Amino acid sequence: MNNFLVRLLRLLTIIFVWTVIFMSFLMLNLAFSTFPNKYIDKELLPYVEQVYERVNLYCDKGEVFNPLRTSIVFSDLDTDILGQCSRTPLFWKVEINKKTWDSLKTIEKQMLLFHELTHCLFKQSHIKHPVPHYMNEMIYEIPLEELLAEFEIIAKAHCKEKL
Repeated sequence: MNNFLVRLLRLLTIIFVWTVIFMSFLMLNLAFSTFPNKYIDKELLPYVEQVYERVNLYCDKGEVFNPLRTSIVFSDLDTDILGQCSRTPLFWKVEINKKTWDSLKTIEKQMLLFHELTHCLFKQSHIKHPVPHYMNEMIYEIPLEELLAEFEIIAKAHCKEKL
């Protein structure tokens, strides 16, 4: 009888472990299918598309940081923060300050999205950067042409140059 209980306990343990594994996979599947893999606020979309057009000139798809989930949205950030990029190995999120967005000129909006997406796409910080102007907080003090030229330097440095 004692041997029977030991075998029954082992069988129940195996069933429990496989049930937990199955439920974990089921929960992950539901989590990844419930939310879109990429969410971009409609108002930000044209600016984001401009950045991706430039990225595609210099990089192949696998050469930029491409997480499972991407989110580019408006947020209620502190007034002194125009935007920020948050990254993890699987997800990244760009938040743009909605309170200041409406007061920006079109060119400033463009520059802000280039700046924030460079953080996420190329894992660039403010400090470790070969180009002095583009990835500092004073991006609006340089002309757009210079910003795009510096973006090209970053993209080419990060991605192999296309022929």
